[in-house]
Amino acid sequence: MAVSLNVIALISGGKDSLYSILHCIQNGHKVVALANLRPPPERVQEEEETGELDSMMYQTVGHQVIPLYAEALGLPLYRRVTKGTAVQTGQDYDTREGAGADDGIEDEIEDLFALLQEVKKDQPTANALCSGAILSTYQRTRVESVALRLGLTPLAYLWQYPLLPPPQDGSGHDIRPDSLTGLLDDMAAAMCDARIIKTASAGIPERMLWSNVADSRARTQLVSRMARFYPDQEAGLRCAVLGEGGEYETLAVCGPPAVWKKKIEIDPDQIKTISEAGGACYAILPPATLSPNGDVDAATTGDLVRRPGMFDAQFRHLLDTDRPQAPLLTDLAGAGMQQQEQPAVLLEPLAPLGGASMLTHGTHVVLANETAPDAGDDAASQIEGIYANLKRKLEAQSGSDSSCALTMSNAIFCLLLLSNMDDFAAVNAVYARMFPRGQPNPPARVTIAVNNLPPKARVSLSVIVDARDRARRRALHVQSRSYWAPANIGPYSQAVNEGLHTSAVPLSPTRRQQQQQQRRPWSAELIHLAGQIPLVARTMQLPPSSQSFHFHAVLGLQHLWRVGQEREVDMWPWGVAFLTHGGGANSLNAKVGSSHTFPANTLPTESESTAAQQGQAAAETNHQHQHGNNHSHPPPLLIANVATLPLGAPIEWWSTGLAHLATAEQEKERVQIEVITCSETAYAQHATVFSSNPGVGVAHTHTIDDPSIQRTIFTAIFIPTNTTTSGPTIQDIIDSAIRSLEHATNK
Repeated sequence: MAVSLNVIALISGGKDSLYSILHCIQNGHKVVALANLRPPPERVQEEEETGELDSMMYQTVGHQVIPLYAEALGLPLYRRVTKGTAVQTGQDYDTREGAGADDGIEDEIEDLFALLQEVKKDQPTANALCSGAILSTYQRTRVESVALRLGLTPLAYLWQYPLLPPPQDGSGHDIRPDSLTGLLDDMAAAMCDARIIKTASAGIPERMLWSNVADSRARTQLVSRMARFYPDQEAGLRCAVLGEGGEYETLAVCGPPAVWKKKIEIDPDQIKTISEAGGACYAILPPATLSPNGDVDAATTGDLVRRPGMFDAQFRHLLDTDRPQAPLLTDLAGAGMQQQEQPAVLLEPLAPLGGASMLTHGTHVVLANETAPDAGDDAASQIEGIYANLKRKLEAQSGSDSSCALTMSNAIFCLLLLSNMDDFAAVNAVYARMFPRGQPNPPARVTIAVNNLPPKARVSLSVIVDARDRARRRALHVQSRSYWAPANIGPYSQAVNEGLHTSAVPLSPTRRQQQQQQRRPWSAELIHLAGQIPLVARTMQLPPSSQSFHFHAVLGLQHLWRVGQEREVDMWPWGVAFLTHGGGANSLNAKVGSSHTFPANTLPTESESTAAQQGQAAAETNHQHQHGNNHSHPPPLLIANVATLPLGAPIEWWSTGLAHLATAEQEKERVQIEVITCSETAYAQHATVFSSNPGVGVAHTHTIDDPSIQRTIFTAIFIPTNTTTSGPTIQDIIDSAIRSLEHATNK
């Protein structure tokens, strides 16, 4: 059963922050307080003269109405004057450097930290913090930073909401069709009333000021007005109609009576409108009042607030379709590709884990199979010993140049093996201390328990280190609960993007300028992903034990898929499914399936240099808007039986992705991909992408000849460049993965 949390709700007055309160209640939590940062008096004077205030983090328009929310919702409201400004303007927030700048100015997010400290003193039972972040990584990461420093669980139930499937009723049927205005539709169903008080787009006319965005007519107008800016970009349109690119801002004035005891009244005849250059305009509001909001017992929030469906369309299809008993033949790749009718199955147990080894290649160092059985009998002592060994080896590798010293901060992927999953909490506490406190974007990680560690070893750690400038790292580290995918349950990122080396061929001035504007130093990227177990994202708990293994497998695969889509993965070289099958000596130690898991290609990717572009890029590769081309080959799947998985999950999915390959192809560059990673024993792989060919190809694998590397789980793949038949559909690929998985588990 999900644990009920006591939530502090951050409110700005906008539609999203107030609507997120309803989702907290719908998910069984109790909202105990409201929190808001208000501008200082001198900036209020500025607003009276100019009509608005600016903050990169908070909505400031309509701030004078905020005090009324306490009585309207029947909740205590805590406010604090914000003194800081946006010192750190990147996507991520680093608390090691963020509290102050050279001139003594604090970052505005530290004002929020101080405010919430006050709230916690007055509300000692509070243990969670909710925000209305939808697609803004900038906003979400800062709220998460503050929440976690204060011991609060971050909640962001609207995260990625426009990209999620429609809500469903108890019978599994969609309550509404997939819609460009889906979030606004659901707000309308929940009796929300949020008025437009500022526009920043020439597409939204002045007469729409004070329109209720949840009203059907306003929704229709927003779509028609914004559509001309996104003629062929449905995803961008979905974001624009929500105002995610700053197209407009709103003021929430009413909601369901069970939560909104009173409604905010503002005389529309007393509203002044100010027009600015470029079609922007804003409202200057007269004093607001409160009035009763009808029968508070008319409807509960549970009757009104819709939750997105758990499964995307293609994953729902897997649950709704009877499973075939035979695996899908691997004939999806087209002419000239070798086919197998049955998956290969390795029945023998794997050899014991090999000794520690180190591989250096270019800017990378791979430290594989590190153990420290002599450090102590318990797992915590051994992981401390492993950390000491890693520091010593990295220092030796760094040489005498202290400015280029390698540390665990340079790690981009870790594989953590335990002899007993009961040691996870103790090991995880030490593992977290390997990385500087407050530094964002730790490495992606896979954690499993195995039976083949060396004698007396309780822990093994393998690490991939990238010596290049960490400041250029791009990563996905979602720590908030949402409907989208699980928050991380340890100090690791869901994905880390590693820029790939390109050839010495210089970029054109235009392309170089585009890369600088997008803050992307490389054309192509290798995406290191964390393992994904089938947690229910909104509760961070496993599904009920009554759910089938098939249900768990589909849910876990969807999590990995969604993370990959947010990272704009163009190709999945392989997939791994770790299974627990009783964990005893009689169970198989490995099953290798040569069927398929993930799509080999997606749409070309776009920049995500702004919050709106982030949402657009994520949506453009969303499942409902993908279209594969005619040159694709689904990658292989390895299925390995292990002793235990985190939280006792029955399956964990893992893969690595390649992103932005289409960009490399368009530039006609030869991109040398140095794929160096580790498996249960460690492996390394070299491959080359030739984008000058009609299609993108990956050369066959060759495993590095090293006695310490006992086994490779990377299977060679190649995307045919001369195939004229249609490639596999997304549904074919996912369906094939589940068929192969079920075939292997039934062997």
